[in-house]
Amino acid sequence: TGHSRLVEDNPVNVQIALRQLERLGYSADVANNGRQALERLFGVEHSYRMVLMDCHMPEMDGFTAARTIRAHESAASLPIIAMTASALQSDREACNAAGMNDFLAKPVQLAELKRMIERWAPPGASPAPETPALRLIDLGVLEELRSFDTGEVAMFDELMRTYQEEVQMQIGAIREAHSTDDMIGLSHAAPRLRGSSAYFGATRLADLCVERERAGKAAERQTARTLAAEVERVARQTLEMLQAL
Repeated sequence: TGHSRLVEDNPVNVQIALRQLERLGYSADVANNGRQALERLFGVEHSYRMVLMDCHMPEMDGFTAARTIRAHESAASLPIIAMTASALQSDREACNAAGMNDFLAKPVQLAELKRMIERWAPPGASPAPETPALRLIDLGVLEELRSFDTGEVAMFDELMRTYQEEVQMQIGAIREAHSTDDMIGLSHAAPRLRGSSAYFGATRLADLCVERERAGKAAERQTARTLAAEVERVARQTLEMLQAL
């Protein structure tokens, strides 16, 4: 048998999914939203073979929860299967971008669920190999920053606010420079964003800024513009994740 995490807010869907999993030799712990799933996933030792993740839930959606899981070293290779009533290509792309391994359309059919389990997490097997994941935040760096707090001074919260304001400001500068093809403006914004992001553990964003700086110095204008757009996208994802943590 195998053990899984079911993240779903609809009680009818929960009961059906639990019965389906039971027929396939799986048990499951249930979380009703993404935030609850994260609290339980990282709060205790677990041996989950996979996570079945509803995409649209209150408090924290499945996309944000998946990105947060992927940023956590202990669960970076945990298979995450999206479940959604929408079969639009844009939803599939959003699932991939969030680091989910695969996609199940609702209503979930037993045969399809069986196929997913056999592909990603067969009972008794080792966890699936790690897939390319969106590693946004080094949680170890955040924990170190939190250690600066004292009983009287919440320095971490102040640092968080300052960083979020800085990212928003540099996103605006990058967008404006990008729209006017201002390579000098882009070259100023990227290093500043890189420095603060590295300090705050936003490793993916910092790495992208380095790539953009290199492209700018090499006068690779098209590559630099493409990377600038990617920097803005990842910056927004980073802010979203920080707000969820």
